[in-house]
Amino acid sequence: DLYQRKTILGASSYVIDRVDVEFVNSNENIEIVTSEPNEDVSNYYRFDKENKGCTAQKFAQVTYKNMYPNIDVVFKNDPATHALKYDFILHPGADIRSIQLRYKGVQKAQISDGMFTMIAGEKTFSESIPMSWYKEDGTAIKMDFKLLSRQENSVELGFSSQENLNPSKTLIIDPIPSLLWAKYIGDSLNTSTKGVITDRFGYI
Repeated sequence: DLYQRKTILGASSYVIDRVDVEFVNSNENIEIVTSEPNEDVSNYYRFDKENKGCTAQKFAQVTYKNMYPNIDVVFKNDPATHALKYDFILHPGADIRSIQLRYKGVQKAQISDGMFTMIAGEKTFSESIPMSWYKEDGTAIKMDFKLLSRQENSVELGFSSQENLNPSKTLIIDPIPSLLWAKYIGDSLNTSTKGVITDRFGYI
């Protein structure tokens, strides 16, 4: 989320620009499977729970099984960049047209040269598909983004291929999300850092 501080009649207010991704017409009763638990945990405060804190276990990979019929979504940590990435796993019998992603909070969006770029407030995001392949033999498949619909502050996206997909094989679609540009706006009167803590990899 991007927080922009503004002053109105001497009072401070915040405008939040954010992008939410919805899996349109997805299965409501999915099975969540976790793997490779991390030693680290995240702590949160829930204002709807009388300000009580809660702890969330971290995992290297979380799979949402049957997000769509015969289609899993795998969220995982990229070991090279330590960033979050995701894959679509299309098992035999899956229909690629079932995948519909709605990006809410997007003011501008375009598809060019195999890359989906969106602008939300001061942030520019992109997603690219560097590779898609069959799990059984590693055969590469050329995959493209497909713009399904465009509305005010939202777009719906899917995937398509000019190749004849083999419905008897498991297809892996591997998009890579990235943040192209952003800025941070702090308190105009007093923004300071008292201390910095890093994890075992040296990241803040």
